[in-house]
This record gives sequence, structure tokens and C-alpha cells, in this order.
Amino acid sequence: MKKRISLIFSSLLVLLIIFFSYITIGSLIYQTQNKIFYIFNYAIATTPTNSMDGNNGDSFGSGSIVLLTNTKYENLKIDDIIVYQDDFYGKLIIHRIVDEDELGFITKGDNEFDNDFGYVNKQTYQGK
Repeated sequence: MKKRISLIFSSLLVLLIIFFSYITIGSLIYQTQNKIFYIFNYAIATTPTNSMDGNNGDSFGSGSIVLLTNTKYENLKIDDIIVYQDDFYGKLIIHRIVDEDELGFITKGDNEFDNDFGYVNKQTYQGK
């Protein structure tokens, strides 16, 4: 009986090591490509600036940890907070959708005065 429990425990430990290695390696690869690494349709990110620090109930400040979901682009709507890859700098930005037109979504940080430059489209959208 003790051997069986030891074998089960060892097997679970090996699976955990493989799973965490997958997460670590996948995250590093995606980070070098400036993409978000999803596990079971979820990802964790931190906010490097205070651009989303505002009066809305779902606003957050610099250094906040956010849980992202791999929501389809077609299901996005105004007031959703999304992550997209900036066309000009190539960096990831987390801002709120404030408007939409035929070119895509228009976004803005809660702590910003002006809308973001450009549009978020299916190619630049990363998650919600």
C-alpha cells in the first residue's frame, strides 16, 4: 500500500514539474514575441503604468495583476477592457474600448485624456 501511494505521489510530482516547465518555457517564448500565453483560456498579466487608474469600478493601477480571458474578437463590446498589440511600438497595451467603427475598436486608458492612436482590429487584439 505504501509503495502504491509513493508511486502515485511521484507520478503527480512528475506531472506537476512537466506542467510548470511548460508554463515557464511557453511564457518565455511568448514574452519574446510580445504575445500573451494562455493556459486553459486564461492568462495573468501585470500593468506597468497607471493608464487604467480611474473612477470606474473595474479600473486598476500600476502594478496590478489582471486575469485575462481568451475572448473572441467578435464578442467584444464598448466598455470592455482589452489587451492589444500597439501597431507602432509593438508593445502590449491594456485599455478600455470607448468606441467602434468600420476600421475597428477605439480604446483609451481610464487615466488618459485622449483616445489611443489607431484602431484595435482582429490582428492586434490579444485578449480581454
